[in-house]
Amino acid sequence: MAESELERLRTLRRRVEYLNRTVLDDYYAFYDRNHAAFYRLPSQPPTTTTPISVTTSATALMTLSLNRVANKFVVDDDGNTLNLPKLFKQLLDCEWKSAELPQNNAFTTALIVRAAGRLAEGDVVDSATLLSLKRHNTNASDAKSWQKFNRKTISEIIDLVLSEVPDSLSVFEYSAASPIAYWFLDGAINLDIEASKLKGIAQLFANKFVRQVSLISAGHSALMDPIALAMSAAGCKRIGDFAPELRADVEMFPTEEELRYSIHLFFERQNEAGAWEKYFPMFHYPSVGSNHCWHVEALESLIREFQDIPDNNDLLGLLEKSVSWLETNQVAWNQDGKSFSGWNSGGQLNSLTRGEPESWATGVVHMFLCTLRKSISRTIRLRILKNRGIATAPTPNQGPWDELLQSQIKIKGYGGEDPQSLKDAVWNLTIRPILDAEVKSNVNLVPKLVKRSALIFGPPGTGKTRFVRALAAAIGWDFLEIVPSDFVDDGLERVYSKANRLFEDLNDLERAVVFFDEMDAMLQRRVDDTGQQQLSVEQQFMTTSMLPHLAQLYDGRKVLFFFATNHQSSFDDAITRAGRFDMMLFMGPPTWTEKANNVGIFTKLEDGDREKDVSKQLLGWIPPSHGLNDSLTRATFAETKAMFRDICQEKKLDVLIDGSDLDETGFLDSVKEWAENEFSLATEGVLKEQYDREKDLSEVR
Repeated sequence: MAESELERLRTLRRRVEYLNRTVLDDYYAFYDRNHAAFYRLPSQPPTTTTPISVTTSATALMTLSLNRVANKFVVDDDGNTLNLPKLFKQLLDCEWKSAELPQNNAFTTALIVRAAGRLAEGDVVDSATLLSLKRHNTNASDAKSWQKFNRKTISEIIDLVLSEVPDSLSVFEYSAASPIAYWFLDGAINLDIEASKLKGIAQLFANKFVRQVSLISAGHSALMDPIALAMSAAGCKRIGDFAPELRADVEMFPTEEELRYSIHLFFERQNEAGAWEKYFPMFHYPSVGSNHCWHVEALESLIREFQDIPDNNDLLGLLEKSVSWLETNQVAWNQDGKSFSGWNSGGQLNSLTRGEPESWATGVVHMFLCTLRKSISRTIRLRILKNRGIATAPTPNQGPWDELLQSQIKIKGYGGEDPQSLKDAVWNLTIRPILDAEVKSNVNLVPKLVKRSALIFGPPGTGKTRFVRALAAAIGWDFLEIVPSDFVDDGLERVYSKANRLFEDLNDLERAVVFFDEMDAMLQRRVDDTGQQQLSVEQQFMTTSMLPHLAQLYDGRKVLFFFATNHQSSFDDAITRAGRFDMMLFMGPPTWTEKANNVGIFTKLEDGDREKDVSKQLLGWIPPSHGLNDSLTRATFAETKAMFRDICQEKKLDVLIDGSDLDETGFLDSVKEWAENEFSLATEGVLKEQYDREKDLSEVR
């Protein structure tokens, strides 16, 4: 059942991605080279004197920013690409009128503010810079209405609108429309507006939400407006998440349960084709007619705020119908020997009957598709984790990382010839760059310069699993452990299909640390040192099947992955070469000095202050020059803990020392006995040979 549900989600995502693949090509039909902006219909290109279409260009800016493709939009024959900040500054000083609407009207203002928010959300321009930008045009034809926003910053404009809600969000005699209010709110929140300024708009959304829930629940077809319900629900959800303290200060602010109920009310009004009727207009254009919120705009807002909608199988079926509507109603347009595709909202009959796409409608669809794809991917990821019994990632917690003891190793390509701290190296190469990047960006891709994969090798008992778990906790990512049974529990003959399914799941993860443990048998050398085949056909198949999967996982840059092995030399060369792993890290035990300085981990002490005194005592008994120092350094974490347990016999170490039940001679004798008989890496044998052979093989590529 779980597999079929995942496949259903993946099938819908493939359909969405197929429609969204043309976002760049679709927009070329509407690009205005004269003004470096966008116009509405491909059949009506502007002249050099035509004013820039502000709302159309703002929609293009939002779409290309959300889809993160502006740097691929080539604007001239020299290969120059679209500059979104420059386009926004250009729109800032245009007349905010939109098809004969009054200057600085609520509709145009909301789209400009939302466009600014999208630039901030996409890390194109930081919010502080955007908020400080000013309007400067003083030559508007209707100077009085222009003065309202003239020479004001975006921050001041937002404050002014929020201080005059609801009047500031209405157009003509129409009351403030939920869609316009939501678009404005979306932009303001993305620009990090102060939560305390949102009380007025929060009350507006609450009032409209309650009214629409009442009308639709009562079946009042004359006055109900499901589109307004969806947009007010989205607005309430956004405010509730951003400023939860406002819930108690706003009358009739809906609960989470009420908001969830409204989603079902909205989808109940979906028609058989997969769309919604237009219902009431937001306002009317003087020379064009009514302007309705298109159902795709409402869907985009709902999915954006309620990201788990695809996790409900009933609602998923209705989303599938909506995508079918987009597939059926996509239009093609030929112009100047080129073919374009897009969508038409049906607002103007002449362009609809010609089968001509509208730029803003095409942009809105691509915004919806992008948002839906992210939502579906999130649902898939959470279901994969749930199927494996893994809760979602906590916030970063460096506690487990700080508790790890330092291990000193030589690392080729990092730090020269001197021994380096393994913890410090991984912190600098992996953990810190990720933490820094997440402060600056909401992109889920692992930054390119981060070392995102490693083969951790060395004798057993040195803490490989604990090390990787602590790393995952430090960056606050999901931890997923993969063991050989995940590949072979359906039988060796099915390992290839099982590997395909498993890696399909892994490639759907984001912000996860994948730990492959005990994988030695799965990735053994296919030939020995003489070139002779040393694996069975089935074993070779297992090793070979892993190679493309690892390459895809690495290239996806969505997860970190680590392989742990006790036998690095047995791994196939094709697995260990550069391009699979960024780091080859030997995991040895911490030094004796490090263990002694953290002796409280291994034995009971009266209090934290006593640990320093005991550590100093022990290091005095076994200084670096002492012959037992090397043996204690080679003792694994578990062996060190067992040794202290044996010495202390459930008593506190500091009490033993203070009471002279344990002196230097007794401690040295005990350590010597353990070193000769129990320390696997210090005594003669295979593990000691492996330790000596591998301890200097670490490498950063």
